Amino acid sequence: MTEQKSETRGAQKLKFPQDRFDDIPIGGGRDAKIGAHRAVPRPAFFGKWVLTVLVLTIIVSALGILWITQWSGGAAVADRVTAATKSEKVVAELDPEARVIVVNGTTVSELADSVAGEISNRDLGQVQFTDIAADSDVKISAVFYADDAYEGAAIALARELGGVSHYKSETYAEQPADLVVLLGSDYQGPGR
Repeated sequence: MTEQKSETRGAQKLKFPQDRFDDIPIGGGRDAKIGAHRAVPRPAFFGKWVLTVLVLTIIVSALGILWITQWSGGAAVADRVTAATKSEKVVAELDPEARVIVVNGTTVSELADSVAGEISNRDLGQVQFTDIAADSDVKISAVFYADDAYEGAAIALARELGGVSHYKSETYAEQPADLVVLLGSDYQGPGR
């Protein structure tokens, strides 16, 4: 470090001490660069890639829908699907042999017995027994069935009871009945 570097500036000669930047190693390698050399960060391409895939998916989907509805007889396909769905609808048919349980989910006393009497008198099913629901503030009346074979009977019984709802449910599958009538505060059918 005792060597001096000299430079000429105009008419004046300046001397500076020698440092590590004066001798750059020859031959490259890791030590060939001295000073702050930083890599230029690459632009983020992931977001652009995701956006491109999303836009292309939307375009292809829209073209597919347009092709189906406009050029390939999409209306005919929709008509065939609707016809198939309509033919699979269950026909409502009363089953006088269906075993029925009537459950009162309201605070109206004797409601289950009264509705059960209507079911028996009108030959809408074979009432097994009546019961009081665990909850006395049931809002919606319904006829439940667990076996698909009793769906038509459930629909028909629901209509006869003033148009209450009907649902398939495994909740009452263990009961000794084919149909379970749950009476709620909205019930206005026969026996009310």
